[in-house]
Amino acid sequence: MAEIVADGGPPLWMLAEHRLLTTHRVAAAVTLVIVGGLLPLHIRLAWRVQRNRVSGIVSLAVMALLAGTSLLLYYGDEESREWVRWTV
Repeated sequence: MAEIVADGGPPLWMLAEHRLLTTHRVAAAVTLVIVGGLLPLHIRLAWRVQRNRVSGIVSLAVMALLAGTSLLLYYGDEESREWVRWTV
């Protein structure tokens, strides 16, 4: 079975995977900056007045998952990278 390659370079699936992993890393970094800005004011205030707790917890969990998997993709060993690629 022949692989599709772009102009004699790497197979297209490798290029797509690289772009997706890069997008994941950038999204995690942006998310951490946004959450870092929201934590001191917005999230703490909403928690005190007991509003939107379920959606807030879900959002924070998704952001933590994104940040954690991004760190594993960047700093983890090959085994953890392979696991993260299939879970995210």
